[in-house]
Amino acid sequence: MTTFVFARDAGRGAVPVLAGSHGWAVDLAFTVVCASFGSLIAVRLKVPAGTLLGPLVLTAAVTLAGWSLDAHVPAWLAQTAYGAIGLRIGLGFTRGSLKLLRRVLPVALTLTVVIILGCAGMGLLLASAAGQSPLAGYLATSPGGLFAVLAIAAETDTSATFVLAVQVLRIFVMLLIAPALAVFLARLRKPPQA
Repeated sequence: MTTFVFARDAGRGAVPVLAGSHGWAVDLAFTVVCASFGSLIAVRLKVPAGTLLGPLVLTAAVTLAGWSLDAHVPAWLAQTAYGAIGLRIGLGFTRGSLKLLRRVLPVALTLTVVIILGCAGMGLLLASAAGQSPLAGYLATSPGGLFAVLAIAAETDTSATFVLAVQVLRIFVMLLIAPALAVFLARLRKPPQA
């Protein structure tokens, strides 16, 4: 959708190669350490979505403390990870899931279009308020697919920092609200006891 709705300049699209001041070895070591220890700590603490949130929080803390050595995720590693994510999603389709998809497709398409339009509207308002591009606003409020929107932000001249900040905030809010909402809905479904 972003390709058709949001125009790109002809010269844009290459993934920026970010290199820390200490070279690729430090970049790779920083990435591996933050990903490994962040995941391990979050899983041990039983944090919801710990393998996602743990590395994010640890990386943010290390960077804010000034201990990151200006390291970045190596571009080749990011591209490999995006490819692996796409492969995992694609291989997740089975005959059973495709049959189910065929049955629910009309309702799912309608709901998808409504959600995309609603998020796009919120994204335009957010982009206007934050002084960002409409594409950045759309990607920041796009539901699901954090990795997909980050890949799009990396491939375009869009503020990946803004997109990531809003997406992570959305994930934190959902993780805080979802358990309480599940309990509330479970209570609604329980038949009243006589």
